[in-house]
Amino acid sequence: MGAKLNCITDYFEKWENDVKRAEFLMNSEDYFLEGLIVIVCYIGALGALRYPNSKDWKAYKDIISNYSGHCEIFNNIDLLLFYQFKDSKLAGEKVYNKLKNYDAILELLKSKLGAASKIKENKKRFVKKEYLSSMIKSEDTDWYDEKNFIEHIQLFSNNRILYKYARCEAVHNAHFSLVNPSFNPETGKRTYRDNHQVDRNVILSSLKNVVANLKDECVKSEAWPYEL
Repeated sequence: MGAKLNCITDYFEKWENDVKRAEFLMNSEDYFLEGLIVIVCYIGALGALRYPNSKDWKAYKDIISNYSGHCEIFNNIDLLLFYQFKDSKLAGEKVYNKLKNYDAILELLKSKLGAASKIKENKKRFVKKEYLSSMIKSEDTDWYDEKNFIEHIQLFSNNRILYKYARCEAVHNAHFSLVNPSFNPETGKRTYRDNHQVDRNVILSSLKNVVANLKDECVKSEAWPYEL
């Protein structure tokens, strides 16, 4: 084993130890949130290492898509977020204006799938973009831009939610949207319940898979993440 390969192996062993410590924090009653924020930030750090020339969101998206092992989950579109978009913090972000005919699409989906209250409890809250596109196309409207929809509906994907509502909200606002806190006055303890398909197990497993898969690729190629 050459010197460079030794360094790469040692480097990823450090990452593996860091992940274990973050997992320990997340599994503790007192430091769950601290562990969670470390985990979502580690994913971003690995994304920046692997894709140094990409913007923050694209690097985060790509490291999850290519290394997390949970593409089936992260590619899902959260219909509830789509329904409630204009009442959310995201409404002020210009990038969301790139999706054409939002209002018309929303009304069409409501007519097919029901209102937000129904979607919230429905198994079809999390769906594939292809499923939605097919549904809209079946109505044969003259306003639907399929290419635009497929490109920009990912802004409502679980991948984007992990980045915006887990990573960014936690880092910038100390807010954790994907868990609901509760306090037990008898024990004086605060506990947290997952409220989303992207739960603590998916997030932790994603980080572990990113480290393992990236390590495997780097060792096989005898290259650093930014050299792949």
